[in-house]
Amino acid sequence: MLPYAFCVTAFVYMVFDQLLTIPWPQTLVGTTFPAIKALGIPSL
Repeated sequence: MLPYAFCVTAFVYMVFDQLLTIPWPQTLVGTTFPAIKALGIPSL
């Protein structure tokens, strides 16, 4: 079950972020703590 969840997550990331270049929506954590964006996590 865990490998399936990883594969689905990786697939969604590759399609929407890499291929279609659709930006991820802003999150409350990323807005509240802008220094966290330096980690490079797209959803923050």
